[in-house]
Order: sequence, then structure tokens, then C-alpha cells
Amino acid sequence: MPPRFVPLLIALAATLLVTVALRSGPGEGLSLKGLDLLYALHADKSDADPRIVMVEVDQASLDHFAKDNIPFPWPRSLYNPVLAFVTEGGAKSVSFDILFDTDTVFGAEVDASFAEAIAKAGNVTLAAALYDGTKADAAPLPDRLTLPTEGVAPAPLRMGRVAPPLSPFVGAASVR
Repeated sequence: MPPRFVPLLIALAATLLVTVALRSGPGEGLSLKGLDLLYALHADKSDADPRIVMVEVDQASLDHFAKDNIPFPWPRSLYNPVLAFVTEGGAKSVSFDILFDTDTVFGAEVDASFAEAIAKAGNVTLAAALYDGTKADAAPLPDRLTLPTEGVAPAPLRMGRVAPPLSPFVGAASVR
């Protein structure tokens, strides 16, 4: 091989290595952080609606509860005071971007307490996981949650199965 191709091969190998690293394991998190930074740098903050407030589960929250031996996922009743606080503050709607679709190790009483808090707030919507048609334990997506399309729908709209929140939460949520 001619020596002039060595730098090209090194560059190709380095590119391949970086690509694999960013798409797997810890590198994927780094890649997502970079994407977050790009969005933050290019977002037009003047377009933000001041009436919308996000309460996030961030690393500081995770660390705080981990010190008290409460790993994530947290007991669902931990969200009860948050719901009470935002409801008292006048929240018109509360949406959880956390899946509550599996049983918890903390027991049915904890889930019942969270379901009561959801019902009391009266304005809570919950996330559901959407899957393509191959996930056997997911239920068929109800027609009321689908969008009509002409031709072949984009991939995100072709999800035909759903893993909804557990039934006590669905029964308590404002949107069923």
C-alpha cells in the first residue's frame, strides 16, 4: 500500500471508532448531551410560553433520593406532593412523561395512593409506550388514538400497539 493512503486509512478508522463509540454505551449519552446543547444554543427563547412550566426529574433529584436509599424508579407516592403543589399553584394540566405501565416493588398501596392523587388533581395525563406490531404483550392501539393518513404513514404513526399505564392510573387520569 502506498504511504499516501496511510493518513486516509487512519482518518477512516478514527471516524469509524468515534461513530461506534457515540452510538453505543456511554457514548450514546454523550451524543444526546451534545444534541441537548445544540437545541439550547439555537432555541428561540422568546417563543417560549411562560405559562408552561416543566418539573423535571434531573440528576440532582436522582442523587438526592439515592442518598436516602431510594433508587429510580421511585415509589409512585413520591409524586403525590408534586401533584398537590402544582394543583394548588393553579396548574390547568399536568402531564407525566414517565411510564407507569409495570407493577412496582413498593406495593399496591403505594400505587393506590398515587391513583388517588391523580384523581384528586383531576387534570393529569399519563404517557403510554407505543410499539410496532411485533410487541406481543402490548394491546392494539385504540382507534381514538390513531391518525388517519393517506398512503404510507411515517414510521412514528405506524405504531399499532400500546402499553398503557396500569389500570388504576388510567381510571384516575383525566384523559382515558
